[in-house]
Amino acid sequence: MAPEDLGPDRLASRRLVLRRPTPEDAADALLMLTDPLTALFHAAPDVTDLASAIDWCERGAAWDGTFA
Repeated sequence: MAPEDLGPDRLASRRLVLRRPTPEDAADALLMLTDPLTALFHAAPDVTDLASAIDWCERGAAWDGTFA
């Protein structure tokens, strides 16, 4: 099955949806970004609590291509 184009901010396949993070994702983002193994590949040292994780999500998590 080919990926489905759901607009510029979303790409879906049969098993996966790639999209911008939302503020509702902040708790999960905090867990992900403070995981030591994740930090090896995606460092986000400014994310230290739920408020900073919300900010990270609202900024689009470098969705604009400035990261990597």
